[in-house]
Amino acid sequence: MGGLKTLAGAVSCVVLAGGPLAATTVARPDLTLLADCAGRFSALREVQWMFDGPASERSTAEMEHFAAMIEAIATGDEARAALHRRVAAKAAFRGLLAQVRFGSDPGGRAARRAEELIAGCRALVPGG
Repeated sequence: MGGLKTLAGAVSCVVLAGGPLAATTVARPDLTLLADCAGRFSALREVQWMFDGPASERSTAEMEHFAAMIEAIATGDEARAALHRRVAAKAAFRGLLAQVRFGSDPGGRAARRAEELIAGCRALVPGG
């Protein structure tokens, strides 16, 4: 079981540092940010489906808002790159949320980081 804890710790360090996303770049910073937020809200709503159904409705609306913004401004190649980035952001944020919910999170570092990331995305939306 110690090996599993070591693996979980290593994964959380990569996730907190933004590891897998570094290799998934989109040429336009605005699309990168929108894709990151869409992916984060997608991961958040899936966790909420399991533990907080009503909250998942808000996260779904937020995810759809970011996806619509991407669709409105991205060209074909940009849209494909943004989708790839969105999937990578979702996987990274899902890992962070798993660390919060199921892993050991001494000092709540992962929970604070997850809250910061979601708050940053919500700050991009008027009334968010």
